Amino acid sequence: MEDILSNLSEEINKELFHKFLDEFREMKEAYYVQNYELVLTKAGKLVELTFQILSDLAFEEISKQPNINQLIRRLESDERAKKLNDSLRLIIPRVAYALYTLRSKRGAVHVNHEVSPNFIDSTLAVSMCSWILSEFLRLFLKFAERDVLNLINTISKINNIPLIEEIDGYSVILKPEMTAENQILIILYFKHPEAVSRRDLNTWVKKSRARISSAIKVLLSQSSIVEVDKGIYKLTTKGLAKAEEIILKYHRSELIENGGIS
Repeated sequence: MEDILSNLSEEINKELFHKFLDEFREMKEAYYVQNYELVLTKAGKLVELTFQILSDLAFEEISKQPNINQLIRRLESDERAKKLNDSLRLIIPRVAYALYTLRSKRGAVHVNHEVSPNFIDSTLAVSMCSWILSEFLRLFLKFAERDVLNLINTISKINNIPLIEEIDGYSVILKPEMTAENQILIILYFKHPEAVSRRDLNTWVKKSRARISSAIKVLLSQSSIVEVDKGIYKLTTKGLAKAEEIILKYHRSELIENGGIS
């Protein structure tokens, strides 16, 4: 992030862009731990920051709560805005407005037979915010073109972190080098709120049964898991937090390895 901020064009407000990067990173982290309500909340904040950045670029004005509809009209028609690239003046505002609509119009209570749209909405929101950020970087980052493209390609990836995969009800740990404790936490996290049997843990955790037994005792002693029935385990609130720490730690290491925002 420091490399990005130190290599931005002087045209763009670095304080606002720093906030944008922070909110973007937190949104991606929320997506990876499946906190989709937080993803959409962060998307709303990114819309606000997007219009603050655009208003500052076009009119040297920064409103704490920008009037989005009014600002879109001004960007399209005000002579002062015509100095901006069409992406800044026309395209980004419309993408951000679509995101604003998505965020503001999903407040209705869903009837019982309706599938929750949180996952698909969050996936769309992450993709749209990634595109907006990529446009800002393309236009204002003073890196070599190849480096900018590599960074944009990294930002655009929104796949869930590959720590575990479900295949026909079988949980496959994709990072078998993780400790037995961490594998158990990840399995229980992705099964949550369902419980998981010891029999399934013996099958899915890539460690010896003796090591699994030891790991379960440690996690029970730490109040990270609870035995809800004989040989049946669920995560506690503390365990959920620990599992999210593991996921985010992996996510950050992947970003650093691949040259992303960290």
